[in-house]
Amino acid sequence: MIQYNLTQFGDAFVFLSLLTILIIHAPKIWEALICASLVSIVFCSLFKKLFSVPRPAEVLNHNSFVIVGKTLLGHNSLPSGHSMTVFTILTILLFAFMPAEKYKKIIWTISVLMIGLVLVFTRVGVGAHYPLDVMVGSIIGYISGLLGIFICRKYSLCQWIGNKKIYPF
Repeated sequence: MIQYNLTQFGDAFVFLSLLTILIIHAPKIWEALICASLVSIVFCSLFKKLFSVPRPAEVLNHNSFVIVGKTLLGHNSLPSGHSMTVFTILTILLFAFMPAEKYKKIIWTISVLMIGLVLVFTRVGVGAHYPLDVMVGSIIGYISGLLGIFICRKYSLCQWIGNKKIYPF
């Protein structure tokens, strides 16, 4: 059951809702999150159609591996969208909260990477993806996060997020 609960962090609505406090305290992070999420959606749609890899439950005998939760079928396994979401968000957080000291940077980077890998490999644990799916999704998510940061630095597309006039309270 732990794997099923942890895999829910790959759902953008779950992970991003946990970060809503950052809208008030760090709106620049949300600008990057929005841009990176849009890039990630484009990449996810493009690559899932391009590769069209069947999910494990589509081709393997259901008795040969464990399926936790809903059995996912279809030809949209590569790349893992949950993995892309996790690494897109973690990439933004990695650079947003990067410490100044070299030793702390190394610890921070390894910690974020390990958390990300644990979260994305739960997709394999619940029987939704192959290991290659989550690795490719993680790499694409990292690239999406970097692109989101670069886009926000170059073009202030989401300046309205920092405008306190639009906050409900």
